[in-house]
Amino acid sequence: MTITQTLCLPFLAEYTLYPYNQTEAALMSCPEWQKGLYFGHPRSGHPEGMVLYHLQEVLYNISLIDAFIDEHTHDRLRFIALVHDNFKYAALYRSGQKIPPQYHHAYLARQFASRFTQDQQLLNVIEWHDNAFHIWRKGKQSGNWQEAERELYALAQSLGDALQLFYLFFKCDTRTGDKTQQPLHWFEACLRHQIYFVPLKEYWNI
Repeated sequence: MTITQTLCLPFLAEYTLYPYNQTEAALMSCPEWQKGLYFGHPRSGHPEGMVLYHLQEVLYNISLIDAFIDEHTHDRLRFIALVHDNFKYAALYRSGQKIPPQYHHAYLARQFASRFTQDQQLLNVIEWHDNAFHIWRKGKQSGNWQEAERELYALAQSLGDALQLFYLFFKCDTRTGDKTQQPLHWFEACLRHQIYFVPLKEYWNI
């Protein structure tokens, strides 16, 4: 598939994905990536169901913050979006049990993405894209917000210069479906001195 072509999906002709560059065209041509688009059913946090629909929401959100980011950041955010959830179909899920890292969908996404980039910061954001939410959820469940904040600061330190990129993607990913916005607001409050706040809404007030 070239960048002048569109990925047309069987039975979903109204939903199309347009590659913005050669890298996107290359990854979109991979059958294992395409398979991931069809995974998922409507559920809490993802009433849209399939990964494809969630992906389109995230890409739309990225387009809404174009005025606040440069082209390089835009391309990196799109790359993260295109792979971040596409390997849920291959991941291992055990309710209430710890899953080995190599079976997490985010780790599988990182492995796939590494075929197209050696940018370690970009790969880290892909692998850790759900970590802030998990830290918030653990804090909410335990009530130990001090420990949650320590874990969040440790994540921020591990991200290094990629913290702003992580934040932007976390925002674009969280402002989808019927996800609670509490994790995002907590993240922004805790790290307000380390990130550059970017509003995300059609009227740019949130």
